[in-house]
Amino acid sequence: MRFNDVMHILANSTAEDWHYIPCHGGNGPAYAVDWKESEGNFTPNPHPRRATYSADVNLTIAWGLELQEDGEFAWLEEGIPSFIKGKKTTADLECIDVFWAGALIARRHYYAVASEHVWIPAFQHSEGERVILESHVRFLETVSHIEAGDPMNKLYTTRSALERIGVRVDNDIALPLY
Repeated sequence: MRFNDVMHILANSTAEDWHYIPCHGGNGPAYAVDWKESEGNFTPNPHPRRATYSADVNLTIAWGLELQEDGEFAWLEEGIPSFIKGKKTTADLECIDVFWAGALIARRHYYAVASEHVWIPAFQHSEGERVILESHVRFLETVSHIEAGDPMNKLYTTRSALERIGVRVDNDIALPLY
């Protein structure tokens, strides 16, 4: 399988296409580990969740690895104010790692806004605008549905959160894959 084939699967699959492995109730480890340094000591920083693509078990994903905890971002506070008076909305910067036959082949970053139970894909800045590709949004929505099921119990969905913080979604799905 080619890299672009895998990217096509990620953008077009649904939660039902994946076998979710909760890994001790979502508290890890999923045996996809990074190392965190603190005061000269290194400790494992695992992904707490993992899933396998049902049609081809060579394709797996792991997510929930925290890269930055409780970050405050002006764009986040503008679009998604905290429902707790006097408290700022914060988000953890996390990632989804994509593996093919056990090898890491891609990483997608996202912000997990715990107070609102919504994930926002890490976007790019282009000519003063915030921009994200449709394929990245679809993949993040799929992964969030793998774990949480029906997203209708949330105040914000990934798409409504992107709209509130002023991120333009560019459609790259119709582009030819090589």
